[in-house]
Amino acid sequence: MVDGDFVICSGAGSNSIVSRQDYRILIVDDEPANIYLLSRMLGDSYRIVEARGGEEALAIARGPDKPALILLDVMMPEVDGFEVCRRLKADDETKDIIVIFVTAIGDSAAEEVGLNLGAADYITKPISLPIVRARVRNQINMRLKADMLEAMSYIDGLTHVYNRRKFDTLLHKEWQRARHSGKPLGLIMIDFDHFKALNDHYGHGAGDICLQQGAAALGGALKRQSDLLARYGGEEFVALLPETDLEGARLTAEAMRAAVKALGLEHKYSSAAGHVTVSLGVAAVNADGEHAATYLLELADRALNRAKASGRDRAVLMDEAMDAELNAGDIAAPRRSDDALARAEARAESVGEAQDLVSTDVGASDYVSERRRYGATSGDRKFLPQAEAVLHALNALYLLPLSAELHAELDSLHYAASDLLSRLDVEGVGMQEEPEIPAAFVPETAVPQTLEAISQGQFPGQAGTFGDLLPTQAQADSANAECFDVAEMMRRLGQDQEIAELTIQQFLADAPVRVAEIRAARDAEQLDQLHFKAHSLKGLSGAVSALRLQALAGKIEKSATILTAAALMEDLEQEYAQLEPLLRAQLDSFSGSG
Repeated sequence: MVDGDFVICSGAGSNSIVSRQDYRILIVDDEPANIYLLSRMLGDSYRIVEARGGEEALAIARGPDKPALILLDVMMPEVDGFEVCRRLKADDETKDIIVIFVTAIGDSAAEEVGLNLGAADYITKPISLPIVRARVRNQINMRLKADMLEAMSYIDGLTHVYNRRKFDTLLHKEWQRARHSGKPLGLIMIDFDHFKALNDHYGHGAGDICLQQGAAALGGALKRQSDLLARYGGEEFVALLPETDLEGARLTAEAMRAAVKALGLEHKYSSAAGHVTVSLGVAAVNADGEHAATYLLELADRALNRAKASGRDRAVLMDEAMDAELNAGDIAAPRRSDDALARAEARAESVGEAQDLVSTDVGASDYVSERRRYGATSGDRKFLPQAEAVLHALNALYLLPLSAELHAELDSLHYAASDLLSRLDVEGVGMQEEPEIPAAFVPETAVPQTLEAISQGQFPGQAGTFGDLLPTQAQADSANAECFDVAEMMRRLGQDQEIAELTIQQFLADAPVRVAEIRAARDAEQLDQLHFKAHSLKGLSGAVSALRLQALAGKIEKSATILTAAALMEDLEQEYAQLEPLLRAQLDSFSGSG
């Protein structure tokens, strides 16, 4: 924050300052003298637009450059101020515009009507300049802070580019816009090559630096404000390019690849080069009514798979015509997060890539580890019937206080096991076999015994067992101590106590509603709703640095079954019960220090 202004991330990856002067104020009055007076009072701090009647005001409010705040007279011919406010608040496109009534009707009944219609404030005439300025400033400041908090929810904490939530939102908007404009929409999916090997051999600190500098380089290659770079997940990024054809997207992709290569970050454990490189999948289509926006994602992801399978450190193009020419077996599944097993099998089928990996400094164990990361399994069908037992064991592991990295590993394994079960049903493979279990992947203790031990808090740690995935007791104790980290929250909020108070107040208002909604979704066995509400609670918890509640909500969001979520629900409610008084005490502390 700089002198009341806020830094908001822009589309092309750079930052811009948003101030009160960026907000438009619409003054609506049928008396020109009143409009003139208010314009003089506020014109030095805000952009002013004027309307002489209700219909004109509604037309401006519904236009492309909406005002942030409306100073609205009540008594006007044809459409009065109360009716204008009612229509604004009934329309999803205008309901968030701040309305302040400025009127000579000073009785409490009229004020009550205005406030009940959704107005933020009520100023009576004759107008007092200090009062008008102060009340407008207060409302715009609250809007500024709300916009900042919303912007923060769209920013990836590590790389400071946009996150998956922002990308998903904008993808659908740009798809609809492209349908109406008839102009192409481009998309690039980017993956840092052999990133796990970099993490394993150089450490996670080096991995974080790679992603941070890499994201900056990728963002720097985008030249238009309309372009957007987002972290899609892990080491994957995505660039959305409105009004861009395949050739334009290819040029951007090559600029991004060159920008990352120019960083010169050492990576001796990559088969592509001795430094950090990226593989890119490039797609562009003309949006139509036959496909959803995710079709563009699928094309780009298929192109990315082909880039990785053909040697990495390259950009591969894909459009509708190319997609139609390919056989189904020549491309992988739509997206990694949706079908980890299918992607792993596609990788395993690429013999050339496997040979490249084994022939470099990356050992065979690294290749096995990378395949396991994406849920790869043995090709021997006699092992497939074990998927059901493994799935139950993985569900039990969700109850443990896993680190973020181990949780991601568990998700990938769970996707693979779930997919195996589905394939067994489709292919009619019997579940009665009792094959020999490979010791390298299955616990020495039988699965039922492992589940029983886990339920009693005993985590087997023999070599080759699921106990190897679990955090140490010291790690668990550390996680248990981090219920609410006020220092971290204040650091993220720029030491602004007022914003911190608003953040905590918003959390205390919204979190109990989310907890109740999660419980209701669990009781109704609505897994999609449960995931959605848990995702919302996870975001709320992160805003106040409630680390344990955030982790629990994240596990529920990722839960594969209602049973798994139900097992976590009691812990979630207990955690919130412990957190609430701490946050209220923090609010009291803020009040005392103020």
